[in-house]
Amino acid sequence: SPGSDRLWLVVRQDVDFVSQLSHRIEAYEARVAPVKLGGSSMTLSTELVNPDDGTLYARGRTVLVSAGLDGRPLDLGDRTRELLEPHLVG
Repeated sequence: SPGSDRLWLVVRQDVDFVSQLSHRIEAYEARVAPVKLGGSSMTLSTELVNPDDGTLYARGRTVLVSAGLDGRPLDLGDRTRELLEPHLVG
């Protein structure tokens, strides 16, 4: 975003497709949570589900690296850790 001192780089992304997903007008739900915090990286888990019955359609894992505007890794920082740690899931 304009004025930001960092970039978030996607360095890995894996998706496991669990069930067939049908087209529909109603929205599906994406549940996203941090599962690991590293020095300059974080791993997020995402599940795509039907909010009506809980059917799981896909599960993903994304590894993001915090980088300065020059593209070099940048420590997550205390504030980012403070905000994310209470939301870590196993």
